[in-house]
Amino acid sequence: MSDRPAYLDALLRKHLHDFLGDLEPTAMARLIEQLTWLELPGGQPLMTQGEVGDAMYVLVSGRMRVTITGEDGEERAVRELTRGQVVGEMSLLTDDPRSASVVAARDSVLVRLGKSEFNQLLATSAAVSIALTRQIVRRLQSPRYAGRRGR
Repeated sequence: MSDRPAYLDALLRKHLHDFLGDLEPTAMARLIEQLTWLELPGGQPLMTQGEVGDAMYVLVSGRMRVTITGEDGEERAVRELTRGQVVGEMSLLTDDPRSASVVAARDSVLVRLGKSEFNQLLATSAAVSIALTRQIVRRLQSPRYAGRRGR
């Protein structure tokens, strides 16, 4: 996506600032350099429940649908992701397989941060570690998620 519109770069910076707060400019620049842009057409999967987590993603624009397949084999919608949200970080933190499947609900633009870059970022930035921890705790506390665990 080398010829992406300039507004996507600005949107990414806004999303990262909203997520990470006032990260020092050199740390933010270093993070952005580590990101890989990707476009996902509507209907295409981003990740599948049970697979190894090798990256986390920030949804720059578009919409994603998150589903969990229960032990009964039934797929249940858990939530929808909108722009600015992060997905995939839980399996990077825990080294557990992906806990859900994520599919583009419509054409979407994301950035990808690979596992080694993710680990390096956590090791060098307490602000990023705190922001990720807060997001995970909020997600686990949400009634939609809590009501689907253990099914």
